Amino acid sequence: AKSLTSNALAMQRLSSVASKALRIPRAAPKASRSFASGGHEESDFWKNVSLGGLVLVGVVGAWEYKVHLDHHNDPHADPEKNNFPYIRVRNKEFPWSCSDCNLFDSECWKACKGA
Repeated sequence: AKSLTSNALAMQRLSSVASKALRIPRAAPKASRSFASGGHEESDFWKNVSLGGLVLVGVVGAWEYKVHLDHHNDPHADPEKNNFPYIRVRNKEFPWSCSDCNLFDSECWKACKGA
């Protein structure tokens, strides 16, 4: 039993030496701060992208505001001056005394009551 144990110890040592000899030596990794470089250039890039986006949003907003004002100043869009065929279409009369007046059209009500 003693020779078996010594044989096992010898095999273990030989195995340990063989595994160390068969290891492929690797070069130590180069010491560097891989996530620390390029931060300034990257932040400057995104700062410029953000500023460009703000300018673009401002220009588009000003354009849309101009279009909005032009639409409201358009004389063709004034329902008081134009009688479009779809305005005042009545399939039946309103159920109140001035049947041609809308419910909240105070000028029409005054004209109807005064006439």
